[in-house]
Amino acid sequence: MENGDPTCKCYEGYTGELCDAPVSSCADNPCQNMKRCVDLEGDYRCVCKEGYTGKNCEDKISVCDSDPCQNGGECRDYGYTFLCFCTEGFHGSRCEYKINECDSNPCQNGGRCQDLHLSYFCICPQNTTGKNCEKLMDNCLNNPCQNEGTCVSLDQGYKCICPPGTDGPNCEVSVTVDPCESAPCLNNAICLPGENGDFFCMCKAGYRGRMCDIPVDFCQSGPCLNGGECMNLYDRFVCICADGYTGDTCEEDIDDCEFSPCWNGGTCIDLLDDFRCDCPPGFTGSLCEDTLEQETTTEIDVTTPSTTEQTTKVGFYLMYIDVYV
Repeated sequence: MENGDPTCKCYEGYTGELCDAPVSSCADNPCQNMKRCVDLEGDYRCVCKEGYTGKNCEDKISVCDSDPCQNGGECRDYGYTFLCFCTEGFHGSRCEYKINECDSNPCQNGGRCQDLHLSYFCICPQNTTGKNCEKLMDNCLNNPCQNEGTCVSLDQGYKCICPPGTDGPNCEVSVTVDPCESAPCLNNAICLPGENGDFFCMCKAGYRGRMCDIPVDFCQSGPCLNGGECMNLYDRFVCICADGYTGDTCEEDIDDCEFSPCWNGGTCIDLLDDFRCDCPPGFTGSLCEDTLEQETTTEIDVTTPSTTEQTTKVGFYLMYIDVYV
């Protein structure tokens, strides 16, 4: 009691002279990186934007937390996606594949290749030696191969590797030249013979040029929209979108009104990486969460000598009371 007047001691969660106003736990804006704050009795709940978690949406979720990169690869977080930078000897989007050092067939003259980590070992047949079995014994001392054919010494005898346009045991026969025989197309492209000894290369994804020797820059055309950053990969590009946008080319504006953040019938207006609530009459606040203070007026209208009609207006509602004198 103050100055002889009674006072109300409110229960938790209420305030005001008559304890008739609920306390809003969201009034202090505790939520960070949020879509909206939900007021609970004596508490609140934050609805976080995608990529954030925690009581107050304070923790950013990293796509690298699950350690997606294998074999010691380094994971780099780019918002909603990641890239793996592989250690030497591994490849693949998650560094899941070991590079087979024998894929290039380094062992010559029938040598068998054994794959090692970052290296290989050639098991050479008889009459050959060297790291790649490239050194031959002297079955070729007499230079039996003609027309600049290459002689390979074997266990018994030799073999001539003939240049384009020649054939036969000693490369002594002239033949029609296959323009694709020398494998002129690079990077696993397909070679197709053309006219007059010419050829045409069908390039694999990621390469262009006559020999398929020029890497394609997928970012050259500027495919990423709305300020998105383009990253050129082996066979495609990836867009790192600016805040407020999503989609393969950052073409889609994120709808911040998706979860209906406005209270009390407020209309949500989607902005760039934000929203605005247009409140109906009687409500205010960033989410239309607050009620406007009520006005009370009294109007006395004497309609007859014996009857007075009193009109009381509270807020936006009219209440009529007949007072008989």
